Amino acid sequence: MFRDGISRDLINCAKDASSKSAEDKRALLMEASQAIEWGAKLVALSGLIVEEGALAGKLASFAYGIEFRYDDETAEIMHEAAAAIRTLRLLLGLQRESY
Repeated sequence: MFRDGISRDLINCAKDASSKSAEDKRALLMEASQAIEWGAKLVALSGLIVEEGALAGKLASFAYGIEFRYDDETAEIMHEAAAAIRTLRLLLGLQRESY
């Protein structure tokens, strides 16, 4: 579900988005989108509704048009994805990511 290091990779990519290829950024955003979607669905099974689920679609949409996005927009959405993943990990009782 959440691979160890995905939040770290999102933060590192956000720091230097201009040096990453569009394909690398797209792949990372799609991975984050899928992880957030799955995490939100698992949390929903416990009866909680989380806002992070809506972010999954936003990330996928952003990823498909990554070539037309500014680096600061990309960094912002990557930070948002990393925060959502951290929140979902907490809600699911998963171990904190190792950095």
